Amino acid sequence: MKQILAVVCAAVLAFFATGCEKSEVVRAWEENQQAQRDQANANDVVGSIHYIKDSRTGLCFAHRDGPSGGMSLATVPCEAIPLQLLTIAK
Repeated sequence: MKQILAVVCAAVLAFFATGCEKSEVVRAWEENQQAQRDQANANDVVGSIHYIKDSRTGLCFAHRDGPSGGMSLATVPCEAIPLQLLTIAK
């Protein structure tokens, strides 16, 4: 009886020791899924940026409303903004 129990325990231990590793296919699929999520996030962020020029100071800003209601604002070089993306405050 002890021998059977020892064999069963050894088999279970061997299964958990070797059966838990991810295959290369699974690992590659997970990496691909993460890359797609990162790309979608980058597209969403860039698509939600608005460029504004303050006519009083001549400074340009990149403005983004965050998904949680927060706001982001950064100065950017005006010459780097395509005119069709720039809104000039009056």
